[in-house]
Amino acid sequence: MHNVTLPTSEYEVSEAMYRFIRNKIENQIEGIVRRSILDWPLSFGVETAVMNNVVGDYHEFGVFRGRSFSKVANLFQKHTRHELFSEMKFWAYDSFAGLPETADSYAPSHFEKGAFSASRELFHKNVTNDGVASDQIGVVEGFYDESLTEDLAKEVFSHRKVAMTYIDCDIYESAVPIFNYLQHGLQVGSVIVIDDWVRHHCHPMHGIQRAWNEWLQKTPNVKVTKVALSKRIMFVVHQV
Repeated sequence: MHNVTLPTSEYEVSEAMYRFIRNKIENQIEGIVRRSILDWPLSFGVETAVMNNVVGDYHEFGVFRGRSFSKVANLFQKHTRHELFSEMKFWAYDSFAGLPETADSYAPSHFEKGAFSASRELFHKNVTNDGVASDQIGVVEGFYDESLTEDLAKEVFSHRKVAMTYIDCDIYESAVPIFNYLQHGLQVGSVIVIDDWVRHHCHPMHGIQRAWNEWLQKTPNVKVTKVALSKRIMFVVHQV
């Protein structure tokens, strides 16, 4: 058994309660600050698209439970210039079965097959509860090497290009088909925010960076401006 020392005076009770409340508040503040830092690239991405009048749709790859998806959708919808984006559609791409297997030896150990799995039903429930209208949501379910076809790209991008995209797919194998798909929808001003840029030891030939660098080499017509933002990174297209 463990020996537990209980407060023996009113002062000690007050002191113990103070420490408990202080620690709880500090932990909450730390969580809020950390989340704000991580979310800032998304907020900045929205502002960049808005200030440059980049009309189009939002595309998120790797939506998990929908928190970042809801945040971006609400930022666009509640912006003071929201009338520019009244017809905007918010596209969610996910296997809803977690990550596929990766052969990258630099991948973090928790990037295992099936990690980050959340059901499509849970995603839809969360984002609609957060105020995103069902008729503005488009969902493409499946692993990207199977779901992101040229026919889908023609259908999705035939009338509306990419205003902003957020890529949170974690691994090289998922990123390759994403970039190949997106090239059909990019326009001047498209905002590309990529998560996990510094994963895989920040090596340019592993993970997301490898997929991005290979794609840029294959598409020399696409020119981008790089904006470094915390562990996420942002690019703005200035030539397609």
